[in-house]
Amino acid sequence: MIPQRSPTVSDLTIRNVALSQGPAEDDLSFVPLSDEDVSYILCGLGQRCAISEGTPSLARARLLHREALELALYTFKYVDGAKSVVALLPPAANSENSQNPQNPQNTFALFFRKRELRSILDRPLQTTLSQPRVLDPTRLGAAETQRIDRLTRRSLFQYAFQQSPDGSAFLVLRPPPL
Repeated sequence: MIPQRSPTVSDLTIRNVALSQGPAEDDLSFVPLSDEDVSYILCGLGQRCAISEGTPSLARARLLHREALELALYTFKYVDGAKSVVALLPPAANSENSQNPQNPQNTFALFFRKRELRSILDRPLQTTLSQPRVLDPTRLGAAETQRIDRLTRRSLFQYAFQQSPDGSAFLVLRPPPL
C-alpha cells in the first residue's frame, strides 16, 4: 500500500475526480480534490502491482474492498482535512491491464467521501469491521461480508486517468458493468 497526499500520476497532480453519471462519455460530474485528500495504491507482489499468487475470486475482491474501507475509515478519523479517499486496487495478473495500467478494463478503485461514512466514524472500528489476527478471504463471516458489500458497493468504480488542458490530471471513475 502506498499512501499519497495531493494525489499524482506521472508527476501530474490530480485536481479532480470525474464521476460518471451514465454511459455517455460527457456525462461526468467533477469533484475537486484538495491537498488534504488521500489516495492509496494497494499493491500486490506481481508485475505492475498485480496479486501474483492465488486465484482471483469474489472473496478476494471483497477482502481488498475491506482493506480499502479500513484505510478510508482510519484516514477520515486521523488525517485532518481529508474529505475523500481513493484506493486503487491491484490489477488482474496476466491481463492487458497488468501491462497497461492506463487501460480501465479490469482496473478498479474505491472512492470514499467522508460525508458518506460519517455515521460509522464515531464508532470504534471493531463494531464495523472484525479484527482477525490474519485477514483471509475465506474467513470473513456472513455479517461482515454483507456489511463490506453495503459500505463499498456504491464506492466501486473502474478508473482511468486523463490529462486536463491546464496540465493537471483527473481521475475518471465509471461504475463497473453489471
